[in-house]
This record gives sequence, structure tokens and C-alpha cells, in this order.
Amino acid sequence: MPPHIRIPARAAAVTGAARQRGGSALARAALTLSVLTVAAAGTVAAGAGPAAAAPAMLYAAAAGTGDCSTAADACDLATALGDVAPGGTIELVTPGATAHYVGNWTVATTGTSATAPVTIEAAPGLASQPVLDGNNGATNSNCTTSSCEGPVLTVPDSTEFVALSGITITNANNTLPAVGHGGGGGLGNAGTVTITGSTFSGNTAIWGGAIDTGDHFGGLGGTGSVTVTASTFTDNSAGFDGGAINSGDGGGGSGTVTVTASTFTGNTARTGGAIDSGQNGGSGTVTVTASTFTGNTAPEGNTIFSDGSGSGTAAVAGDVFDGSCAYAAGTWTDGGYNAGIDSSCYGTPPPSTDLSPPPSSLGLGSPASNGGPTQTIEPLAGSPVIGMIPNSPVSASPAVSCPATDQRGYYASGSKCDAGAVQTSGSPPALALKDSAAPASFYAAGQQITYSYQVANTGTGTLSGISVTDPAVPGVSCPAATLSPGTSETCTGTYTTTAADLAAGTITGTATAAAATANGVPVTSPTATVTVPKGWPPVVTGVFRPAAGAAEGYYLGVTGNTWSVFVTHPGTAKVAFTGHVSVPAGTLGHLSVINPTAGHQLSTTGKVITFTLPDYGKVTGFSFTTTAKVSSISLTLDIGGHPATASQINLGGTPTNPGSGSPLTYTR
Repeated sequence: MPPHIRIPARAAAVTGAARQRGGSALARAALTLSVLTVAAAGTVAAGAGPAAAAPAMLYAAAAGTGDCSTAADACDLATALGDVAPGGTIELVTPGATAHYVGNWTVATTGTSATAPVTIEAAPGLASQPVLDGNNGATNSNCTTSSCEGPVLTVPDSTEFVALSGITITNANNTLPAVGHGGGGGLGNAGTVTITGSTFSGNTAIWGGAIDTGDHFGGLGGTGSVTVTASTFTDNSAGFDGGAINSGDGGGGSGTVTVTASTFTGNTARTGGAIDSGQNGGSGTVTVTASTFTGNTAPEGNTIFSDGSGSGTAAVAGDVFDGSCAYAAGTWTDGGYNAGIDSSCYGTPPPSTDLSPPPSSLGLGSPASNGGPTQTIEPLAGSPVIGMIPNSPVSASPAVSCPATDQRGYYASGSKCDAGAVQTSGSPPALALKDSAAPASFYAAGQQITYSYQVANTGTGTLSGISVTDPAVPGVSCPAATLSPGTSETCTGTYTTTAADLAAGTITGTATAAAATANGVPVTSPTATVTVPKGWPPVVTGVFRPAAGAAEGYYLGVTGNTWSVFVTHPGTAKVAFTGHVSVPAGTLGHLSVINPTAGHQLSTTGKVITFTLPDYGKVTGFSFTTTAKVSSISLTLDIGGHPATASQINLGGTPTNPGSGSPLTYTR
């Protein structure tokens, strides 16, 4: 194997910035399938940063030009990364099938910690697998210099904590040493990064085609920790080490990699087709559980290569290795229940629980969309990896048991479970959502509408991080963050109507509920839509006749072809109700006065009635019929010489149903 070559320090990369959302599922528990990880020298500790302000949520679109405040006013990713605060979240709102975020970005937010990372994630209900695209190192709107090669995403400092969820990173080119030191195509990391439900595909670098972390040669100082859960690495390549992930390279390298419930396929390198750790005197630590490796290639270690010159460590348990492993020094720990095409990925001697003797075929399918946010590889019927692990704690060192959820977020069931990333007996997580609004209509700007969202866990496993996103209703809150199977809760939000809503005639809210499984895989509900129409023109049904001396107002009713108009005013002060009624069809007839008083005036011209109705504490008015049944009438009304207000207008059958303004149109 050729030795690594030291290269000059890279010039400053194009810097972006980051954003935030608190309480992401990324930092939550991984699978129950667990392995005792041997600590590596120099591993970055999860230190506590300074107290952060209240977490903010920023929205970034592929071509955003807004201020990041809402999905409709999203900014670009570089702006969001520049504004993000510790504990904050950048919601990526552009689906990968629509457009890509093209460029190279750096997360450089000071004050982050294990409990307050910068989170970059797919916006629940708005974007499916948003794509960060390195554009194969070509110039782009984010990088206009002649040197745009480098990691798509860089975490440059050991004090940085970053969480990635539900995204795809692709088309990176970091093969020009003078620019990017060649470390990491998709991600160059010196900090602490957690990755959940994401995909790295088609990335190229000198070291670590998809990810380079804790690499002394990669240009980021030899520190870095990466935890990968429920993610897929496919068709990434490295010129030297780690087709997908390279960690802890060189004498100062001390990277730590933990992989759970993930798939590696089609990755290539000189050493470690999928993962390389601790090369050339490094002290890298790699722990891999419940994961599937197939189709990865390298002259040394198709799957995993671990060296470390005596101080590197590797631990595996519950994995499927359709390819070879190799280690030159250090410690290789086998927790058992591994299935290999040969014994090179087993310990020496291998535990009796490993699949032995190795079969001629592991019976694996092809990468496909089998559920969940990423592509996975399912064991085919009859595969020897099916049912390898008993669904109970096993006495071993490291200890291993069935996972609570697999790569897709599916819950394992039955008395046994499968080795690898996919459980053939798994049942999917599920969220259901219903929404409603009260009142059911609006008639003016400034009204408050309350939205209720019933969120139900209809799957078989507990879901956490319950939230509801409705672009029309900011700030929806849920009473509980966790839902057990078969339970539900009602989340609420409020919205104040605007003049624009009146002009549009309707307010439409399209909501999505989101949560996460036990291993942090995001789960979203089908969308639920509720439309609140403008309640004008109001519907008139029946006739309401007010009592004498009732609150001042105008009352309207209809029965058959007969419409009735009543007015009343309390006390004895004379008030004049004036205006006119028009009908759209037929002709007016049978005009009758109701309780006439002095000054009462009615006249008809064609399809219009003009009236003056003085009121002295009584109830007065008129009724009229039309020769054809009309579905609506229009009316203007002044009370004491001033246009009637909403509180003064009442309709048949519902004396408190208000209108707004004058002239008014009523339907039946």
C-alpha cells in the first residue's frame, strides 16, 4: 500500500453557516443492539458549551432568497448556516426530487455542545431526502473560484457538534490536495457529528470517499467523532483509504466511528472498501452493529480495514459481511451473531454464535426502497442471516441482543431477529393525523382561528419527538413529546386572519405530524388538510323575530319565496334604519309592512326596494316575495346615518351571526 503523502494546508474554504431546531431526534437512543465500544485516545468529549439562547428554527431552500423565518420565506443554505445558533435547526424545505442544494458549506457555529448541536434536517412534511450536491467540484453559485473541490460539508473544529437527519449528500469531489487536503468527499469532520436516516452516494475523495473524520492526513487536525444510524452509503470511492468512511489516519489521527443499522454497498478504495480505521500509526476506533455490507471492493479489506499500529480497535456484532475484512495490528473484537461470506470479519477465535461454516451465499437482495427514508438490502427468503439472533439478552462480550428498530425504523418482532440492517419480520412505524378548525369560517381580518391536530401512533412501537408542522399555522404545540403504541394526543395552534385572507376567500392549512423511532429514524404522517372559508355571504335559513326593545340591529329571514326584514332599537329615542334591497332574478311582489310607525317609507323600482324604517323601541320592518325563488339578495343598511357594523347585523335562525360592512349579500 502506498504511503500517505503530506500535503499543504488548504486555503480557506467557502464558508456557509448553520441554523437550528431544538430537540431533534438525532441525539436519541440508537438500537438496543449494542456493542461495548473501546475508547480511543483523543476522542472528542461531549463537553458543555455556554448556555444558548432559546433554539431557533431556520428554513433554507435550494434557491432561497428570504430571511429564513418560514418555509415560504426560506433563505439559501449558506445564509442559514451563517445565522444558526447552538441548539438550532436548519430545515431544508426543497425535496431532492425537485432541486438540489449545490455547493460546499462549512458549519462554524461556536458554543455548540452534545445537548445543543446544530441540526440540519429534512423539513417534516415539506421535503423528502433533500440533496446537498457537490457538483463534482465544478463552480457553482456557492463557489465561484477555480478551486471548488472539497467536502460538501465541513465541520472544522473539535468543539463543533452537528446533527444530520434525513438528507442525501452526493457528487462530492475532493481529489485536489492543494484545495481540500483530500479528506472527505461528503463530510470532512474534526468535530462530533451524528447522522441519521441519510444517504451518501457517488462521492469521491483521496481519503474517505463519503466521510473523513479524525484523520491526521485529511487536513482537519486528527480529531473527530462520527455516529451513523439507519443510513446508506453507496458508490462512494477513495483514492487511498475508506471508500465510504476513513477514520483515525496517521500518527496524530484519533477518529471514532460508530455505525448502527446501516447499509454499505458499491464503495471502493485501496484499503477498506467500506470503512478504514487507524492507518499509518493512527489510533482510530470503529464499532459496527446491525449493519449490512455487500459489493464493496478494495485490495485490502473489501469491507473493513483496521490497522492502528497496535492501538486501533474495531468491534463488530450482528452484522452481515458479504465481503472480506482485514486488520494489520490493534484489536479486533467480535461480539457474535455476525454472518460472513468467509471468516475474515470474525474474531480469532470466532464466537460460536457467528454464522459458521460460512455459506456460499448470504442470500441478499439488491438495494431498493423497502420502507423508511433510505434504500436498504433485504435478506431473501431462505437467507441464513434470518433468525440468527435470539430476541433476548445474550451473555457475551461485547453484549448483543435484537434491535428495537431496524434501518427503516421498523420494529423487530418474534422470538428471533435477523443479522444485518433489515428485519424481515419488522412492522413499520405509523402516525395518523386529523385536523379541524374553529370557527369553521371567518368574516373579517383580525379574527383568531384555533386549529386542533389529533396525532395518533398507529404502529407497534413508541415514537418520540412528536411535532406538527402547518405552514399556515406557525407555532403548533403538542402536550406530550412521546406517544406509546395505540395512543393519541391533540396539538393546537392559532392563526389570526388578514386582509389578504379576505381577498383570497379561504385559508388552507396542510399539516404533517412528525416523530422519530427508538433509533432516531424520522417518521411522518400523511398530510391532513383543512380549509376555512370566508363566511360571507352568510347563509340565511328560517326567520328570527326579535323581541321589542332587543339590542339595536337588523334581522333577516327567509321562508320559501318570502324574505322578511326586521329592525329594532331599545328605548324611545328615534333611530332611522335606511337602505335598499335588490334581487338578482324574478320580480318583487307582495310587499307587506310589519308593525308600521310614523315615518315608515317603502318603494319599489324594478328589482329594488328602498326603505326608511324609524324605530321607537318596537319591532318594525317589511316582508316581500319574489316571483321566482332567488338564492341570494343584496342589501345596504345605515343605522342613524352610519353603515351598520358587524355586531348590529343578525340573520334568520341565528341572531348572533354577524356580517361585515355594507352592501351585503346573503345566500340561502
